[in-house]
Amino acid sequence: MKQSVCARRAMGLLISLLGCGILSLQAGAQTIGTEAQEQVCRDTVSKFEESMAFIRKSVGYEKAAEMKEALLPNKLESELFAKEGYCGVARHLRAKKLIGK
Repeated sequence: MKQSVCARRAMGLLISLLGCGILSLQAGAQTIGTEAQEQVCRDTVSKFEESMAFIRKSVGYEKAAEMKEALLPNKLESELFAKEGYCGVARHLRAKKLIGK
């Protein structure tokens, strides 16, 4: 009888330890997922900026600035960055179809 109580306690401890390990792995995976998502958002914003650089080279700085302001006003861009970071700007660019998926 004593062995079964000890065995149950040991099994319970083992299950608790395994549960903690699994939770730690899940938390680590979420962090990696968040970092990967942030990188995707940065890449999206970067593609938009590359497009604007091409326009600057093609039609000049003044016209490119006017076009960028019409597509993504500086005030809106600043607000999105402040509230939601790169992913907020990327979502806006996708919603307005200013950049592909």
